[in-house]
Amino acid sequence: MAGQQPAMPHAGSWFGRHLLTDLLHQTANRSIFRAVEHGDGRVGLLLVLDPRVSAVPHLPAVFDARMRQAAGVLERHVVALRHWDETDGLLHAELGVVAGTGLRTLLEHEPMPVPQALDLAARLADALEAAHARGLPHLGLSPSTVVVDLQGHPVLTDLGVAAALVQAGVRSDPDEARWVAPEVLDGALAGGWTPRAGQRADVWSLAALLHDCLTGLGPAARPLRTSPALVGLLQRAQGPVDQRPGSPGELVRMARFAAAEPLAELELLPRPGRPTDPGATRPPGPPRTTAVVGHARPDAPPSRPPGGAERPSRGSGLLGLFVVLVVLTVGLLGLLGYLLLRPDPPRAVGPSAPPTAVASPSQDRSAAPSATPTPTPGGSAAPPALPAGATVCEAATGPAGGLSRSASGNANTSCGFAEAARVVLAGTPDPFATQRVDVTSPVTEQTYDLSCSASAGLITCTGGDDAVVLVW
Repeated sequence: MAGQQPAMPHAGSWFGRHLLTDLLHQTANRSIFRAVEHGDGRVGLLLVLDPRVSAVPHLPAVFDARMRQAAGVLERHVVALRHWDETDGLLHAELGVVAGTGLRTLLEHEPMPVPQALDLAARLADALEAAHARGLPHLGLSPSTVVVDLQGHPVLTDLGVAAALVQAGVRSDPDEARWVAPEVLDGALAGGWTPRAGQRADVWSLAALLHDCLTGLGPAARPLRTSPALVGLLQRAQGPVDQRPGSPGELVRMARFAAAEPLAELELLPRPGRPTDPGATRPPGPPRTTAVVGHARPDAPPSRPPGGAERPSRGSGLLGLFVVLVVLTVGLLGLLGYLLLRPDPPRAVGPSAPPTAVASPSQDRSAAPSATPTPTPGGSAAPPALPAGATVCEAATGPAGGLSRSASGNANTSCGFAEAARVVLAGTPDPFATQRVDVTSPVTEQTYDLSCSASAGLITCTGGDDAVVLVW
């Protein structure tokens, strides 16, 4: 029939050149399948937009533009984007394989300890800021768009897809709306946004995600035990745009500082839902919660001490504080006088030590510190701290391009492939730059695309058939 919408594919069917083997996740706007490519048998993830969404006017052009931006984001916590196209009237994107578990599944099992939640948020902030540097906000961050890999690190999906849908005016998935900033739900960013608006929207979503990492979701949701300062920060980050931290990284830095304050038991109170449009109600799901210190409800009258006694006056507390400050000041002045007036200790007579170079403020400050590890005598670099499960490989060749050793990051990566990647990286203009390289495996004799980035002198490359290569 003319004008009939195309049918959504299903697991076990062919979609273009891909055999869809499993349906991994599905929302109102898109479905994610595990797929096998015809011909070379390459396994990947296929994100397919719903027929209703694919038919939105102007979406194909917007989708293509945002996918081109996303393909340029090379960051270890962003899933690799292999290809995007339109098949049988449906827009879709092919993603690299991520071995792990969805964050939503983990949070429905149990909440995270504060240090683990802050580490996850920090890694997601790195991914978001790498995208922001290319003018691309996520605008759809939620537990369903984060996969936690086998090393416990988050990997961000849907980059570019959510932004394209927002720009085209497609309403957010009801199941994901609780993690979406109000201005996105209200359609204020439809048609485009300023860099500041996109960043602040992602800050809102990251704060909501961090909140739920600490409380858990669904049957695992429980009262939050953390510092009141962190609770206040998360509430402010989900408030008006001008009150939010300026970037995801700033939010995480402030959260680490706030979490270091003394803990307090916090009672969780449901927060009323926000309609996505006039007459609409907040989508069903675990209620968003906010914390109130001391188990006191906001409308409760102020409590008094037992027996009707008044609390001690504030004046006595200020007097005690003044006395403490005076004592500390006198002590510091005495210590300073002793250090200034004491005689110099006798100097030892003996051979003079070689002079030590001291940096002068007038020296050239333009040279930035290098990410390359300092070589040790003998020509090999000191091994950096490697992640759990990594296996150091025997060097097949001598040091090259400042790189002397490699390691296999998991069981899917052979040492021969790791050494081949080291040689390829050594031949690039800057081995420690964020970049993509093609590496031929000596085991399979096939060439694989790796995404590489460096941190603290360690280069991490991922790609291929779930390969992880570490080079230094």
